[in-house]
Amino acid sequence: MAIDGIVLSKITAQVAAKLPFKITKINDLSENELLLGCRSDKEKFQLLISCHSVYNRLQITQQAFTTPQEPSALVMLLRKHIEDALVISVKQHGLDRVIQFDLRVRNDLGDARHYAMYVELMGKYANVILVDDTNKIIDALKRIPPFENNRRTIMPTAQYVPVEPHDKADPFAITRLDPSRSASDQLHGVSPLLGREIEHRLLSQPYAEILSEINASQTLYVYPKDFHIIPLTHLNEVPQTYPLMEGLEAVYARKEEDQRIKQHTGDLLKLSLIHISH
Repeated sequence: MAIDGIVLSKITAQVAAKLPFKITKINDLSENELLLGCRSDKEKFQLLISCHSVYNRLQITQQAFTTPQEPSALVMLLRKHIEDALVISVKQHGLDRVIQFDLRVRNDLGDARHYAMYVELMGKYANVILVDDTNKIIDALKRIPPFENNRRTIMPTAQYVPVEPHDKADPFAITRLDPSRSASDQLHGVSPLLGREIEHRLLSQPYAEILSEINASQTLYVYPKDFHIIPLTHLNEVPQTYPLMEGLEAVYARKEEDQRIKQHTGDLLKLSLIHISH
């Protein structure tokens, strides 16, 4: 149940609609999750960033969370640099699963400092990376040293290198597909799941009409094992429907709560064993 670039474009648009807003609180929920408390002129809200290998996503959440008593080293660093920062821009890199937050914060002397926070939601490579105004990495949720990836080092002081762009077509910029290739192989931001739905619909529906429905949707259609922003008619199942952010809560909330319990239980077990051994 991973989000693709199309779903992420809808999420990004809803977050961007709240601009400008301040980041007023920064907490971690687990080793893979950050929770940002935010405030705009009109409301307070929470942004959840999950870099879980399976459940990675960005969403506005209404849930009440219990945060760890001891914040992680990354949370301490983020608090130092971007707590009370003003978010002035939120944008997706094409239809890649990369979101860039442009931030402005004033130091003790009142001088403005600019940062970028990249949220990269690509499966096991999902990451949060904080970058200064010279494009130098300050730190990241998951560090990647050069011996692991010499093309894209994610370490403090390294230069931030963007994710390599795809050579696929923008689905909203073309009028027809090559019938000899799968839709997901041709279209940027389209997962195999959505690609199969597009191929199924093309048997009876014009391509432009399918894209128009995708473009207009703010609804999440949730099936027992899948979800997307248009009905997945090729599954021959009846979905539950939700507003986008509520749908994401319905899909992920229980799964990630189970993951948090397992992690915290494991941490307590390790701590208990250490005490017993002493």
